[in-house]
Amino acid sequence: MAKKELYRLGDVFKIPLADGVYGVGRILIVQSPCLFVGFYRIVLRKDESLDLAGLEISEYLLRILCGDLGFKKKEWEVIGNIPVEGIIELPFFWGKDAMTKGLYLRKYNPPEEMPLSMTGFEDYPSNEEEIAKEGAEPDGLFGWKAAEIRLKYDLEKAGLL
Repeated sequence: MAKKELYRLGDVFKIPLADGVYGVGRILIVQSPCLFVGFYRIVLRKDESLDLAGLEISEYLLRILCGDLGFKKKEWEVIGNIPVEGIIELPFFWGKDAMTKGLYLRKYNPPEEMPLSMTGFEDYPSNEEEIAKEGAEPDGLFGWKAAEIRLKYDLEKAGLL
């Protein structure tokens, strides 16, 4: 018997953020068990449905690299699929150096056959203004709970939660 596919490229999914409140994301790149996902500026209530038609052109609030354990634990629920067209290029990511406390921008340059490889990258010293101008995303590989916490934070900061 074939193993049931938990997720695939382009899947739109909801993730729990609080009691009966969900965020909505989309899988943009798959390199199992790593995913590059985009989270929308959308909050769903428990029994609220979502019209996928308008999502294609919606901007993302947050795009991060994360693991797929949320799907494996059945915490993240696939609610539809919007096919991903073309090649998705990773954005700049930002981080803070643990030793110097300085901010940096990171650009990943992965090989085509391993789009989420974190081995080929360049770091550039940066500041908050440049990070905002570039629309840089938080650096690192987020676990499924860390992704939920970060999305909740960003939705609250945007006044959507």
